[in-house]
Amino acid sequence: MEDMALLTLRALSLRTPQRCLVDALDLTVRRGERWVVLGPNGAGKSTLLAAIAGARKGDGGEILIGRTPVKDRRADELARDRALLTDRWTDPFASSVIDTVLTARYVFRDEGHGEAVARLWLHRLDCAQLADRDVRLL
Repeated sequence: MEDMALLTLRALSLRTPQRCLVDALDLTVRRGERWVVLGPNGAGKSTLLAAIAGARKGDGGEILIGRTPVKDRRADELARDRALLTDRWTDPFASSVIDTVLTARYVFRDEGHGEAVARLWLHRLDCAQLADRDVRLL
């Protein structure tokens, strides 16, 4: 089987009105790899992640999930392959972690076993102990 990339950035550029954050970034992420985005406040880490998730348009270049450009995918298609939770996210009402995770599973329409899947992934991500906590208090 071909070693298909999970994520590809081709000459990605990201700018704000004040400055260039990312200039012609090329990156390929393959199955089993783990990458970390590091940098000081204001460097563009959140902007980069938002662009990769399809929540912000790039100012140049291309982002692909698998072989499909992010810009060509519908929101429900993107929801099946990625998630984005920023440091600026706030919940106006109480909700447990498990209930919040389950809102992301809505697109799968799998009410019969969605909670089991969500709990499995919380466990795999070493977050199972948070399942019943209020997301506003994390």
